[in-house]
Amino acid sequence: MTNITYNCQNDEMTISIEGIFNYELAMEFSLAYKSESVGTYIIDLATTQHLDSTALGILINMKKTIDAKAIIKVINASKEIKRLLNISRLDTYVKII
Repeated sequence: MTNITYNCQNDEMTISIEGIFNYELAMEFSLAYKSESVGTYIIDLATTQHLDSTALGILINMKKTIDAKAIIKVINASKEIKRLLNISRLDTYVKII
């Protein structure tokens, strides 16, 4: 099952993605991060099994869309997903923790 949940607290939004992060989640993910303007966006990939090139594009577009001063952090990515994020140079747009 693929699912997105998000919550805001203290100028931070945490978006958790369960399952496969792909084109099917593009609209839902976009609506989530655009729902509120915050200083820090945390993308929690603890329960993400896979992400595709569309997901990488969504994260890059997110950085271009939000406030330039806002920070995006990707946390709890598996070794495989973290490797993919680094190979695609996403670390130039977001902090990968």
